[in-house]
Amino acid sequence: MRTLCAISFLALGQYLVFAVVEEPPVAPIGKDVVVNASIFYDSNYAKWHKEKKPKLDIAQDLKHLVSLAQGYFHKQNVTVTFNVSTVENVSNYLVFDTEKSIKGNKTLRNMTKFANSRKAPNNSIYYHFSGYSIDANIAKQPLKKRGLSDTATTGTFCTKPSAAILLYFPGSNNTLAFVHATARTFGVTDHLIFTPKDIEAMNATFAKCSTREKK
Repeated sequence: MRTLCAISFLALGQYLVFAVVEEPPVAPIGKDVVVNASIFYDSNYAKWHKEKKPKLDIAQDLKHLVSLAQGYFHKQNVTVTFNVSTVENVSNYLVFDTEKSIKGNKTLRNMTKFANSRKAPNNSIYYHFSGYSIDANIAKQPLKKRGLSDTATTGTFCTKPSAAILLYFPGSNNTLAFVHATARTFGVTDHLIFTPKDIEAMNATFAKCSTREKK
């Protein structure tokens, strides 16, 4: 667990430089768009959480993180609403690289299949809080990346069920990996402070959401 703890802090460190919230775009986007968030974690993560925060309920912690992430989006005038439909210990879709790491891309594919098996709507994002380090190939970065803080399906929101995997230090209230992974499903390439191109990409994604996937 010490290794995972170190990886989570090092991986998140790559975003800290960009985490100062600047002036939001003038016009809000994402009004009435709902993210149907399903939260999952593995037994390794549950063990880590119990070790670090024995008095903090894991479901309460992760739901609170989602609420904080919603606030982060709103500060940048991305006014989507997150509804958490479930918090569960599920790990049968994980694809292992080593006994301490998972293959991000293959696990994302399995999570998408899992979402489809549950008849998840297209505005769903299945999040997995990992007790293992994440290996994945990401767009524009063809070399294998180890120790990622997060990975997610790109631009899939409201086209099909989306999936995201992330590291989150229990009880830290650090939203960066969650926001980064979620923004990727919205079509944002690699930013936490959204650029005009990011806003345009998210608007295009949100336009695909049907009426029943809004409030």
